[in-house]
Amino acid sequence: MRNKKYFGGVSPYRQTDDEDSNFMSRRERRKARREQRNQEKSSTQTPITVDPTSGTTKEPEPTTREAVTAASEVEPKEFDMLQAEGIQSADDWQQKKGNVLGLLKTGVERYYTDLYEGPETIKRAKEIYGEDYEEALENKKNELQQVRINVGEMSQGDLDIFTSILQDYGGSLEDFRNLARDGSIEDAQNYLGSILEGLKQDKNNLSEREYKMKVRALNKALSQGSSYRGYGVDDEEGIINLDSQQAATMLYNMSSILANEYAHATGAVDSIGDAKRDLRDTVSSGEYMTKEQFTQAYPIAKDPYTGMLGNLTKAEAARIYDNLKPGVLGREDLAQDVGHQVAHEIASDIQTLRYDLYVAGVYDPSSEPFNASHLEKAREIYKGDKSKMNKLKQLESIMDDEGLIDTMNFIVKDDTGSGDLIGGVGDPRQV
Repeated sequence: MRNKKYFGGVSPYRQTDDEDSNFMSRRERRKARREQRNQEKSSTQTPITVDPTSGTTKEPEPTTREAVTAASEVEPKEFDMLQAEGIQSADDWQQKKGNVLGLLKTGVERYYTDLYEGPETIKRAKEIYGEDYEEALENKKNELQQVRINVGEMSQGDLDIFTSILQDYGGSLEDFRNLARDGSIEDAQNYLGSILEGLKQDKNNLSEREYKMKVRALNKALSQGSSYRGYGVDDEEGIINLDSQQAATMLYNMSSILANEYAHATGAVDSIGDAKRDLRDTVSSGEYMTKEQFTQAYPIAKDPYTGMLGNLTKAEAARIYDNLKPGVLGREDLAQDVGHQVAHEIASDIQTLRYDLYVAGVYDPSSEPFNASHLEKAREIYKGDKSKMNKLKQLESIMDDEGLIDTMNFIVKDDTGSGDLIGGVGDPRQV
């Protein structure tokens, strides 16, 4: 798959007539960008070689930058069979999905491989794992190959139903996306809750079939989300469930979602406890979580109970705790919802932010330290691109600039089961 380039199609979201008349379509803009990139690299690109045995030509393998760029251009629409072109049979569809998934997987895997081999990562790993840093980083890279990806197909029909429900009961898809991206998880939940109440009150005016169809569409929107399950221990295969419908509903970039889940698959996990349960229990008791409580679900750098040297460590969790703003743990009014205020979820968000900034071409976490200049550029990028899961906004809700910069330069990576949505990547509020 690495030798085959496949570029994303047209966005499933239509522009207005005015926008169509004044601007190029997304497909045209991407084509223009690709042509410009091809021209810029034509003089330095590795020439095509000929296999001396078979006499056939071999195309050069794309660079990591090229692979990541291609992955970032994949759109949810490409996982909708009814919108796909040239599909004549079930086999055609499976091959089409495989090609698109291969493009996503190759780009994100190449990024993480380079990340774990880079000098800045090695420096961070030495500080955390000491003499075992090489084994820890090698384990992380091996985990990339242990993960199986299941793709939840996208349905434009379901998205259209969801959109019409919001409009029928005083809302809009744009408002929902803005709340999920810029507000708190509570805001987004309450928004859909009010829509559901309006639907229930209108039950007698709808046929039973129409009512059930609309309730199903709302429940699907609330339950959808990408997630990672499994630790890859003893050759056990971890599984990433990649929800393209979630990406379409929230207008999120699919490669960023996959990068978030790969962060969990390669180490952002609470290996020896249940960090989320510990936080819930502490909050329900009316107490504030101590550093000892916050870090107890994570092992020392090398611990036989982790299952893998390289999982998130107690040292990393402690550093995250030290960098939190005072009093944020347990607060429900933050962009970083309570379920994602645990160390391994914060670590996966750090990884996703790193990935997004690499895609944007402003920061390479494998080879350079993160600084205040990068942070300012990140703010501009997230302000102007609504296709990104706003991990920056989430992290800024729990850390000040100094704490965020320090965390970006310390964390190596993360792993337990994860499901995000509005605040993260799996819950409709976190999507």
